[in-house]
Amino acid sequence: MTATAQAVDSRELVRRGFRAIEQPGSEDPAGLVHPEFRNWEAVGPVADMRGPAAFSAAIEMLSHA
Repeated sequence: MTATAQAVDSRELVRRGFRAIEQPGSEDPAGLVHPEFRNWEAVGPVADMRGPAAFSAAIEMLSHA
């Protein structure tokens, strides 16, 4: 672990991720995903998005599915 790495409770992170999907706007995506996160299933204008913006776009897509 580097000096800049933080200890993360993986179970709590997963709970927060599901909460973000179930209740859009309830969680800060910046605290949930890596800055280089990419939704490999995305198509169209959001396909090249990275980081929290890509996660937010995925949540938006799922909420309209």
